[in-house]
Amino acid sequence: LLYFILVISFNYAQFDWDGNGIPVRQGYHIEWYRGGDISSDGNMLVVWSDTRTSTRDVYAQSVDANGNIRWDTDGVLIAGGESRQEDPIIISDNSGGGFISWRSYINDPIYGELYVQRIDSDGGVLWATEKLISGNIKVRSQSQQNMCSDRQGGVYVTWYEDAFAGDGNYYGTHLQADGTFVGPDLLIETDENYGSVSLESAGGGDAVLAWKEGNNGSENIY
Repeated sequence: LLYFILVISFNYAQFDWDGNGIPVRQGYHIEWYRGGDISSDGNMLVVWSDTRTSTRDVYAQSVDANGNIRWDTDGVLIAGGESRQEDPIIISDNSGGGFISWRSYINDPIYGELYVQRIDSDGGVLWATEKLISGNIKVRSQSQQNMCSDRQGGVYVTWYEDAFAGDGNYYGTHLQADGTFVGPDLLIETDENYGSVSLESAGGGDAVLAWKEGNNGSENIY
């Protein structure tokens, strides 16, 4: 009976778009990390970095509910110029656009710095200059920042500090819709092994963190 149900379900299942997916980014250049989120108007927002200019730059694209590409075919440039711009994340701003965070190595070629820019529903940047949100807190190499909405028009961005350049604790910044922000602030301070930090909206403009801490085999969740 189960086999029969699976066969019938497969035969009658339909994809809304092409069965092999909609190509968002095509070319011979190396894409480096991808992220996405659904916008408040039902479009899909996608970000990535690639090497089409010989360095890595950050781009964004929007796909509507019918699978149509909404912006320039090759994506909208968010961050370019000298050195590497990579590891982008996008979170919807609940106004059709989104906040994009990424790591730039222009001023710090070893650890990189975290920046944020806001885009509108047409892919246009809303701030004259991107916001440096990591301050003098070094970002751990080979790690990814995290981001979530505050459900009130802003976002939280959090990251691990590199232990070779500081204490290795966990930091975060709260960014408002107009580009003003609070932080970076210390969020997790411990001498124990910790990791797998998860960040999620908590309502009321707040966010919540969860992580594991302790030696292997004796970790606790906090």
